Amino acid sequence: MNPEHQKKLAPYRHQIDRIDDAIIRLLGRRYAVVRKIADFKIRNDVAIVQNTRLREVKERNAKTAQKHGVSPDLVRTLYTLIIDEAHVIEHAMKNKKKKK
Repeated sequence: MNPEHQKKLAPYRHQIDRIDDAIIRLLGRRYAVVRKIADFKIRNDVAIVQNTRLREVKERNAKTAQKHGVSPDLVRTLYTLIIDEAHVIEHAMKNKKKKK
């Protein structure tokens, strides 16, 4: 890409970088809540994976995505990854608790 095009795109790329930073901060907040939920589930012997809730989260966010012009399929895929990571965190916490 020529330097002039790069210069004109720079402000937009800066905006995207700031949005990406916000997404990462929000994921951090989400996983902090996941840890609280995991603690509750461990203390109360509740199964880590809640399939009904999993489907609800994906579909609710897919509907929200559609309202904002974002692909619902993309959001379902993203939430599959986000929820999978939540399960990894929860299982790790459960296994750590068992070792104590």
